[in-house]
Amino acid sequence: MLQRFSNLKKIQVCNFKGDIDEAVLAIARSGLDLEELVALSYCRSYPEFWLEELGTNMKNLKVLKFTGGDGDADFVRVVDAFLQLEELQIEDEAPHYNSVTDEGRDYMSSKLKRLRKIDLSNKSRISDKCPRLCHFVMTGSCLGKEEYNYDGLMEENRAIKYLDISSHDEFRPTALKRLLSICPELEKLKLHSCVFLPDDQLNVPDILECNRSLGELNLTGSHHITVKDTELESSVLEKLIVKI
Repeated sequence: MLQRFSNLKKIQVCNFKGDIDEAVLAIARSGLDLEELVALSYCRSYPEFWLEELGTNMKNLKVLKFTGGDGDADFVRVVDAFLQLEELQIEDEAPHYNSVTDEGRDYMSSKLKRLRKIDLSNKSRISDKCPRLCHFVMTGSCLGKEEYNYDGLMEENRAIKYLDISSHDEFRPTALKRLLSICPELEKLKLHSCVFLPDDQLNVPDILECNRSLGELNLTGSHHITVKDTELESSVLEKLIVKI
């Protein structure tokens, strides 16, 4: 059926309840020259069965989003198959959460020079070595913990303009400030459903001290947040903070 639409450049298969691996294999064998493929499923996916074939047949793919995976192994498969990739999203389906190590992260960073947007929710490592990366999502990880290993984020990355680090528990402001210092040109920050510690609350003006270019702050659903000791006018804060 797909052969009838020879000019098709984008396919999105979202919230798929069938066999997502068979569906993607059919797409890979369709003869289409896609630029974007979204394959998100409620069920566990095994991309090792189709990533290589997809990469062999679709060299011009720029956007790839899929569910499941095998940590570093998937990074290697994606990098080797799609050197033109600009956007990557790998979702984990609970309870199958996969970690990405420094080696996997560094391999991706060294190869995908065009990468500008990445979503690695529930993964445990990120990198400052993607020169075009401007949109970064990392939710539900251990990023907000004081003991988080920031070895992969030691240098400033002025390209990152959007950062989503939502859904973190026991988030410490010191960890957030350290991350913001690495992204000095950040314009939008999303902290949806984050829980800061009752005895170590987040003071919103402190975020602005770390990042003067911030233009939008989303704190919807977050807890233990305060606004104190600020010289900013209330109208400035109201314009900055996204309303619930």
